[in-house]
Amino acid sequence: MTLIIIFSIIISIAILFVVIRYASSNSSNNEMDIRIQKRVTELKNNHNSNNLNNKAKKKVVTKKQFSKSIEDDIQLLDQKIAEQEKIGREFQIAFNDVTLKMKTAKSLEKSNIYAAISLYEECLYATVGNFCPEERLVILYSKTLQTREEIKMCKILIRKQPQQYVKWKSRLDKLTTK
Repeated sequence: MTLIIIFSIIISIAILFVVIRYASSNSSNNEMDIRIQKRVTELKNNHNSNNLNNKAKKKVVTKKQFSKSIEDDIQLLDQKIAEQEKIGREFQIAFNDVTLKMKTAKSLEKSNIYAAISLYEECLYATVGNFCPEERLVILYSKTLQTREEIKMCKILIRKQPQQYVKWKSRLDKLTTK
């Protein structure tokens, strides 16, 4: 197959070479070549004159200006690094807070189920470290016979976890047929 393709390419190149040779001997093409050469010369001259104008317009920068520019860039980068470190610290604090609430809620599930529910509900609205407390809430709502909340949580889980649609949809169907 590749041999056929290579052979076709070689034949195409040979045909192209013959056509070009024939066309160059034609006198009308010679006139076209002369016009093309004139245009190329014009463009070269125009380009060279533009380069001369551009060179004259370049701004000369002294060492003092250059070092000042570098110092400004370094100062700007230092500010950006400080901002990113601050954002990182704030994120870590929020993340640790949510993680602690999740661990505390998990430990409270057996002794104080309502406190665990309230901690899980707080974690629902956290912007970081949300480790899907909805699943735990569905179970706890079921244990405390809070059917409306359980239905609401199942609907949220269906939207958030489409890969587990069947699991949550079947649970929701059981709740709504009661």
